[in-house]
Amino acid sequence: MINFLAKSMFVTVVWRRYKRLIVSTALLFVAYFLVALIHDDYMEYARTANSGNLAGAYLLKWAVLLAATVIYYLVNFPVPSLRGTAKKRPVKKPPLSRQKIKEAPAQIPEERDSADPFDSIRRKKKLKARGDALLHQEKQK
Repeated sequence: MINFLAKSMFVTVVWRRYKRLIVSTALLFVAYFLVALIHDDYMEYARTANSGNLAGAYLLKWAVLLAATVIYYLVNFPVPSLRGTAKKRPVKKPPLSRQKIKEAPAQIPEERDSADPFDSIRRKKKLKARGDALLHQEKQK
């Protein structure tokens, strides 16, 4: 049962991540198959009727195959220069409450509680972590 769940989870993760690529690849193969099928039908018709432009049929077949392949690559692997000009994501502004915090520091009441152990930390201009202290000591050596 755990093996089944693990396989199901793996398939779900792969499907979610590569869904677009899997579907577009399947559609590309279907397009190749349909083009080949239509081309073969036309070639049979042209042989029986002893008419038709065979060179044109081959050129059209290869043009459609090339167009399908180019569309596939543009959908799955877009060119960065084309993608940057087509869509520009708007810059999100932080919520108003965060802007106010950054603009004006919180006012600390002047009344000090002598039992507050964090009062000295709150009053510091800049807090330093242990890593900062270690780096500062190494720079001094």
